[in-house]
Amino acid sequence: MQIRYLLASTIRRWYVALPVALVGVLLAGLSSTSAAYTVEGELLLLSPPAIDNDIERNPALASTTAVNTAAVVAALTVMSDDTRDELAAAGFSDAYSFIVLDDEPYTVFELTGMAETQAIDSGHAVARIFVEEMVRKQLEFGADSDALGFAELVRMSPPTRDGSAELMNRALIVLLALALAVVASIALDGYVRSGGWRGVAAGSSLRQT
Repeated sequence: MQIRYLLASTIRRWYVALPVALVGVLLAGLSSTSAAYTVEGELLLLSPPAIDNDIERNPALASTTAVNTAAVVAALTVMSDDTRDELAAAGFSDAYSFIVLDDEPYTVFELTGMAETQAIDSGHAVARIFVEEMVRKQLEFGADSDALGFAELVRMSPPTRDGSAELMNRALIVLLALALAVVASIALDGYVRSGGWRGVAAGSSLRQT
């Protein structure tokens, strides 16, 4: 179907296309899609002072970078489906990721929640689970309870609002309304030209003459 015909039909039946398009714009303006909020956190990885003198008390930290290895193991557990399900069941966000830096004693994470408070609370919950899991893994490896490497949350950014999903939803509503307006105009134009609504068609022909 030619673009010229589409435009001509829409213009001829503007009294159908315009209200439909306006309704779509109105619905887009009134739509309330929740925006996402993202926080970023940073945990400092620390080895216990006793490890420097007595490595046998914690074989899990047998090298200078072993605390990072323990953090990687803990991060894998925290990012598992079981942990995410537990967090979601408790009302926290399960949309997060962890990265353990290779050459620096830091673990960073990014988390997205559907509200500012959820993002903040979920960030603290995920950090707490990570610390607990890191300790638990070392104890399972045979470490003494007073010779554990541990992690401490040292920074968490304020929630950053991401309204891209909301904008995409509104744009989609407007595009659908415009498409519906064009389709409705073409359908009405075809119906009238085929002989339907003879009174309208007659009136239209009179105006043309």
